[in-house]
Amino acid sequence: YVGYGLKILKDPAHDSVVVYGCGNAVTKAISVVQVLKRKFPHALHQLNEMSYATKRDVWSAAQADADLETIEVVRHVPLVRTTLSTVARWPANQPGYQAPLSAEDRVAVNMQQSLVNDTASRKRGAVIH
Repeated sequence: YVGYGLKILKDPAHDSVVVYGCGNAVTKAISVVQVLKRKFPHALHQLNEMSYATKRDVWSAAQADADLETIEVVRHVPLVRTTLSTVARWPANQPGYQAPLSAEDRVAVNMQQSLVNDTASRKRGAVIH
């Protein structure tokens, strides 16, 4: 999913990509969005929308003459829809909107990531010169 999203965002004919996740796939969708944002830290506007979908599961007897009643289960599963865009499409006060990182924020994120990487290297026994 990440590769496809990168391909779309790098294509001049497209200025946005939408990532959906439903139920157990919500966490995967969020992970894909985070990876895409790291690849374009200064360029992506983000709009997050969350809701629930109603899913209806029905189980009935395999044989028509069986004296079993039909079971129906209705459940509500979470949905997440994230739009990443290279152009500003939404007002800054839109609920769920996140602007691209400023230059100062990018420096802070890069410094934090460097510290995390250094700590991880030391835990693995690597020597840093």
